[in-house]
Amino acid sequence: MGRLDYSLTPAGRSSRAMGMELHISPKHAREICRTLRGMRAKLARAYL
Repeated sequence: MGRLDYSLTPAGRSSRAMGMELHISPKHAREICRTLRGMRAKLARAYL
């Protein structure tokens, strides 16, 4: 079983998410996450 590990960041400036049994290919999920990483919340919502 894989391990989930992350470094601690200030709670007000970051977010985390995890999905299981999603109806999306793993490749597409990785590409979307890579694109959203570093975006501000408002811009990320507009992108999605």
